[in-house]
Amino acid sequence: MTSAPSAVGERAAGRSTKAVRPSALGIAGPDAGAVLDRYLSLRDLADYCSLSVRTLRDYISAPVRPLPCYRIAGKILVRRSEFDAWMAAHRQASPPVNVAAIVDDMLGPRRSAPASDRGAARAASRP
Repeated sequence: MTSAPSAVGERAAGRSTKAVRPSALGIAGPDAGAVLDRYLSLRDLADYCSLSVRTLRDYISAPVRPLPCYRIAGKILVRRSEFDAWMAAHRQASPPVNVAAIVDDMLGPRRSAPASDRGAARAASRP
């Protein structure tokens, strides 16, 4: 039985580290998800999430809600599913923006004046 090449070996060889469907590797059933839930080095994780390795190191050592990781012989590994759950916990939904209230605050009484009054004020200001 042959095994799939590792992502680290592929990167060293200059090949892409695209995700591969388990069915393409001949894996089916309950073990199919385990193949995609692999451990990533900080460099691989940086490629996956578009953050720098330095930023990931800062998140690992954060005092509040640190990024979960495993340290093995000095190498830091992060499980992809744990990173995804950690990211989901940091999701911030922005509140709906009331654009009309912002415009009213910025323009003040001019916006609330009827259109006919604004037209008359413009005509009076012209020479």
